[in-house]
Amino acid sequence: RAYKQRLKEELNRYHRYRQVFSMLLFDIDHFKRVNDEYGHRAGDRCLKEVIKRIQPILRDTDFLARYGGEEFVIILEYPDMGEAVACAERIKALTSSLNFPGLPDDFRITISMGVTRYLPGESIDALISRADAALYRAKSSGKNKIVVEEPPHRKTGVHRIS
Repeated sequence: RAYKQRLKEELNRYHRYRQVFSMLLFDIDHFKRVNDEYGHRAGDRCLKEVIKRIQPILRDTDFLARYGGEEFVIILEYPDMGEAVACAERIKALTSSLNFPGLPDDFRITISMGVTRYLPGESIDALISRADAALYRAKSSGKNKIVVEEPPHRKTGVHRIS
């Protein structure tokens, strides 16, 4: 509920002040393997550790929520796409360097991420759909990737960042 409420607030803020926001949608790659090989408790600890470590690198005005399963969404206030991509790159680098208590020292995870920003006049569903499509392209292009999807009216193409 907090995620849906925050999206409504961001949309209202845009309509009132014209303050654009971005969305980062990410998924932990091969997460089923974690649960299958190490158990669901280890998987839960892994998810909690990822969130615990990501939260401090976000600004107080940013919002992080679990989207479902091993998917997470981050809403960034005010950023241009360069700032949103820089945040995505920091998160991607951080997660690949994490150690997880109770798992082998060489155990590592990677994430795939879709990045986009709100397009004035569009629906929240369209924004989520664009972020989800970018995430899907990141996963289908080999995982451990960031795909940036510009809103259609300013589209310069989809940019892949490894």
